[in-house]
Amino acid sequence: LKALGHSNLAFLITPVDQVTAEGKARRRAFESATIDLGVGSEVIVWDQTEFDVRHSLITERNVTGVICFSDTLAGQLLDACLEQGVQV
Repeated sequence: LKALGHSNLAFLITPVDQVTAEGKARRRAFESATIDLGVGSEVIVWDQTEFDVRHSLITERNVTGVICFSDTLAGQLLDACLEQGVQV
């Protein structure tokens, strides 16, 4: 993502997944990788309720790229982007 010009990445995870061993390991890997790459990072816990993508990710946090805990969560984020007119 850095090679594509992204400078501020978010890791999206659910409240349930964030407390699992796999969730903790993926979070640590994300945080370690962003430190190594020298890019901004933020972990966002999404309870999968209404989520204003443009405001929460772009306006409020200036996120340029998102990594999701799972393919399912990525699909839900893509659906939210589509519904809200956020280009991916």
